[in-house]
Amino acid sequence: MESLKSHEMRRRIFELMLSQVQRRDKRDLIEAFIDQRMPLLSPDADIRAAFAAIGSEERPKAFVNLIAAKKLDPAWFNLHSGEMVITGMRPAHDATVAIMMIKLGILARKAAVGRVIFGIEGLLATFDEGGGELDSL
Repeated sequence: MESLKSHEMRRRIFELMLSQVQRRDKRDLIEAFIDQRMPLLSPDADIRAAFAAIGSEERPKAFVNLIAAKKLDPAWFNLHSGEMVITGMRPAHDATVAIMMIKLGILARKAAVGRVIFGIEGLLATFDEGGGELDSL
């Protein structure tokens, strides 16, 4: 049976997640944390550290999955995503085409580049923007 404190913490996490736009990208990560880690935490456990730990474990897996799904060059992908974090800007079309291992025809490139950038932005929003924040809990 779920303790009163963990039930209250679960409720507060969901309220927080739904109330702040920047945390909505983290919904899957937060749900994984609640389902997988919260039941194992002691009442006096450090919630922030536990949340940061699951993010640290899931981030590499998510990036590897995106690289495989979009057939991207891993080394160039890391450089590309790192530049996005540093500059806060979307990469140039040609730079994105360069990390794609399968070269597409001119007509298919625009859509493919959009999907790659969207995927990278989603991962960065989930794992890098405001990384392990649960400070208001």
